[in-house]
Amino acid sequence: MSAYLTPLATVAVFVTAAFPAPAAASTTLDRTIRAKPGGLGLAIGAGERHRVRAAPGIVARAGREDRRRSLTYFAHLADLHIVDEASPARLDFLRAGGGPTIYHRPQEAMTAQVADQAVRAINANASSPVRAAGGARARMRFALVAGDLADNAQVNEVRWAVRALSGGRLSPHSGVRSTRCRTALARMDRDVNLRRYTGVQDPGGRAGSRHGGRRLVYEPALDRPRHPTLLDDAQRAFTAAGLNVPWVSMRGNHDALRQGSFGPRRTGGDRLATGCRKAFMPAGRVNRRNPWSALRTAVRRGRMVAPDPARRRIASPGEFRRLHGRTGRSRGFGYTSPAQRRRSRGSALYYSWSPSPGLRMVTLDTSAIGDGPGGQIDHPQYVWLRKVLRGARTRRERVLVSAHHPLEMMRNRIPDEASPRFDTDPRDSRPLHLGMTGRASLRALLLRHPNVVAYLAGHKHNNAITPHFRGGRGFWQVVTSSLISAPQQSRLVELTSNGDGTLSIFTSMVDHAAPIRPRPRVPGTPLDPADLASVSRSLSWRFRRGRPTSTARMRNTELMLRDPLATR
Repeated sequence: MSAYLTPLATVAVFVTAAFPAPAAASTTLDRTIRAKPGGLGLAIGAGERHRVRAAPGIVARAGREDRRRSLTYFAHLADLHIVDEASPARLDFLRAGGGPTIYHRPQEAMTAQVADQAVRAINANASSPVRAAGGARARMRFALVAGDLADNAQVNEVRWAVRALSGGRLSPHSGVRSTRCRTALARMDRDVNLRRYTGVQDPGGRAGSRHGGRRLVYEPALDRPRHPTLLDDAQRAFTAAGLNVPWVSMRGNHDALRQGSFGPRRTGGDRLATGCRKAFMPAGRVNRRNPWSALRTAVRRGRMVAPDPARRRIASPGEFRRLHGRTGRSRGFGYTSPAQRRRSRGSALYYSWSPSPGLRMVTLDTSAIGDGPGGQIDHPQYVWLRKVLRGARTRRERVLVSAHHPLEMMRNRIPDEASPRFDTDPRDSRPLHLGMTGRASLRALLLRHPNVVAYLAGHKHNNAITPHFRGGRGFWQVVTSSLISAPQQSRLVELTSNGDGTLSIFTSMVDHAAPIRPRPRVPGTPLDPADLASVSRSLSWRFRRGRPTSTARMRNTELMLRDPLATR
């Protein structure tokens, strides 16, 4: 993709067909939002039915609808990636030079609004779209938030994400008045007071994202039909709805590492992140293996921005837990056993709990704090998980395991001890356990326990469903796409018993509640959060040039498998 989007190409992003907004209570079973060729506009498409996918040896028998009984119904949100686009500790400046695209997306300023609209859509689906015996519909019990709440492992980003999920006043703007920065002080204070956007998409007159008259990154405020205040509107405070059901959280690689990839050995301390200079242009040749070195040089040549101490990196797993608040079960982390918290000195972020009799939920922490975006399980957590699975089997509980990383993306061999400053767990993390490799892999452990029926994850930013079965026993891996990348969807999940010795896992995709296009602009009136989320969705599809992110077999499905508790 080119380093910038032309005004002609982006016209279609905003001028989409005049379809009515999808009802917030609908799912993609009712209708879908589809990208036109090249991502140039969106359209309403037909709904997608549940596609039956059966495990080896399982037959989808007729009449199971009349015997179906719901065991649990919940929502699965993955990869919110709430972005502080003004942070100097971002690699978004590489986008301006045609560098890697993973560090900057044109819709980044609207991540908080998208999260809020996703929450509203989930709240509207409090009743399951699946009918059980007698026409009954299950009520939603809880929501799983599959990590990567933050985009750059910053304290303020996690705070914003927690507020979007729990509800209340949310102000997605960073930068404070400060006397630390001697130059451009008056301009920076004015930007703070007016809550102006400061990032690589700033119009050239303010932050200089032009060079020699050439557009370096896409500036949506400059394209027709014009939304000249779009980026500033995204900084405005708004009231987030908050989930109407309890929600539990887990840590992702972007919650642990700068840009989800770089550990403290390469990024150093917080002076850069909380400081007054931000890179807007690459400085010389960029080392793709360690772009952080280019960032340091580029920042020295960068422009002044308002500092903010809340941009510091999350200091430890314990701080990540505390950022979730102290209400209820502290967003799931209150279920961590006292013994694990004591032995890890507060570092353990894994836990198990039972939402209903006969069902066990297990949440893992697959993020590494040493370096690298891939996942892993350290040995103390592996030993704990093995004990939990044995206990669940003894109690005759079906088990659903959730984590941030899919099994195939757990290949990180860097131990936590590589970052001694952030490794607050006194226990040795080794030997490390990967997702698919080795006899002691996570997949091998789960397959040894036939009461495990599903493994839910995020991280891939695509919808994907993979069977993991051996000898007629096993589980389904269900991966839900992110809220920052197209198609910006969440997933509804329901586990049911079919009354014939089989289980069904229903998965139903949900588009967030924003309309397919924003309202016509009224001069002097800012775009509201729903309009901003609508623009974000259009931009996310344009960024991918409308390429499909998954097939229908990965979205709305009925996943069948043998019931491990059924008597033969």
